[in-house]
Amino acid sequence: MSGGGDPAGGSGAPDEGGTDGSGAASDDAPVDDWDETVAEWDREVDEWEGDAPADASAGNAADSPETGDAASAADGGSEGDGVDPAVDRDPDLNPDDADRVPKVVSAGHINWDVTIHVDRLPEPDGETRIDRLEQSGGGSAANVAVGLVDLGGQSVVYGSVGGDESGALALRELASAGVDPGQVLVDAAEPTSVKYVIVDGGGELLMLANDGANESFSAAGLDRDTLAAADHLHLTGQQPETAAALATAA
Repeated sequence: MSGGGDPAGGSGAPDEGGTDGSGAASDDAPVDDWDETVAEWDREVDEWEGDAPADASAGNAADSPETGDAASAADGGSEGDGVDPAVDRDPDLNPDDADRVPKVVSAGHINWDVTIHVDRLPEPDGETRIDRLEQSGGGSAANVAVGLVDLGGQSVVYGSVGGDESGALALRELASAGVDPGQVLVDAAEPTSVKYVIVDGGGELLMLANDGANESFSAAGLDRDTLAAADHLHLTGQQPETAAALATAA
């Protein structure tokens, strides 16, 4: 995650639950079966790199949440056990300790950030050379969710992205970081919020942004079971009525 102000890489777009292979969303609905979608992306990458198994549909048993009976003892699993992200992500965590890992719902903005490093900012009508360009996920809710996973917690993020490539990249990066993005709304009618952060040699920032799909998320259709199961709700960048509805549901 980038640290440029309000500022999750990978490539590809979700196959189901919101976007198709071209990055266009099919419905304004939360992304379903996210683990299965990410596993499918990983299998496609293996095919491109020539590392896929002879039968790509077989994949790797450890890649699919529905093949938990193949989990090994080294992964903290046993025959008949499903994949537990909390256990699998932390090798020092025993399966019996998973329920004691704090679970936090982070609600707010999800962006795709483009950070441009330059020696100096140009004068009006001027031009300057780009030293380095970086792209990564960002946004207040996304940054908090990833940070909490890094601290050993379990994170679910609530927010919205557009049905485009930037939204697919942001969701892919969140999932790769260990965040559950299954409640993220994909709005086909809006672009994902993208922030361009220009950083000069002295560390001064210039930021350009669009609102995009960030305000598409609302209290409508909230998964109250997920909220009720959380130990903490973190609100950032929400409209007052949405924040109030989230707090009430939690």
